Amino acid sequence: MEAYTEAYASAAVKAAQCLVDHDAIPEGELRKATWLKGKKIIPNIDFTNWFNQHDRVKYKGHILSDLIEQARDAGETWKCPL
Repeated sequence: MEAYTEAYASAAVKAAQCLVDHDAIPEGELRKATWLKGKKIIPNIDFTNWFNQHDRVKYKGHILSDLIEQARDAGETWKCPL
């Protein structure tokens, strides 16, 4: 995984928010997520740990780390592909 940078962290939030918005992450996995308030991601250390542990997981045909890289590379123009 890429070194932790502000751009990568911001992209991780965007990518994960995309997955949350499209119900791509199993509900059971989110049930105890301290980083989720309603359906909005509030990044904290648990979120960082979650995306580090799930970076190679495929959700609705998209690998999380690939989504993060796409979001980082596209910046503000990135659109959720789901």
